[in-house]
Amino acid sequence: MIFYYRSKGIKRGQEGAALIAAVVFIVFIGFLGVTASFLFSSGTAATVDSLQSQRAFYIADSGVEYFRFYLKSYLENHGNADWSINPPPSPAPPVYPISFGDGEFIIEYPSTGQDTLTAKITGHSGAAIRIVFADFNKLVSGGGGGSITLNLTAWREG
Repeated sequence: MIFYYRSKGIKRGQEGAALIAAVVFIVFIGFLGVTASFLFSSGTAATVDSLQSQRAFYIADSGVEYFRFYLKSYLENHGNADWSINPPPSPAPPVYPISFGDGEFIIEYPSTGQDTLTAKITGHSGAAIRIVFADFNKLVSGGGGGSITLNLTAWREG
């Protein structure tokens, strides 16, 4: 004799409802997992881009300090030259950038005057590029043979 036992909570025709509910639940959890991993990966990429941009900025800022030291040395060795006629050669032209940390910088002169020089320093780190403009002014005290002072008169990000 075989006995069939039917649960009182399950009505006829609903035997597969639990399986469908389980599949819907698993699909929902999978969707949440995919969404969370997408948000995490896009947030990580944004953080990497931001970090590279900050590094490029600090590399360009270091290029300003490097160039200030270079100009001071140039003035000590070459005296009071008219920069509008004979600007100092760039220590880091675009074809020969200077490596610094995990990036590099180049130095260009968009404009020069007799005693002023505007330098465009471009810092690169990874895919990020940051540009800084620095205005330098030389002051000669005591006539043509006097001492020469170099001042950084303006600094701005471009």
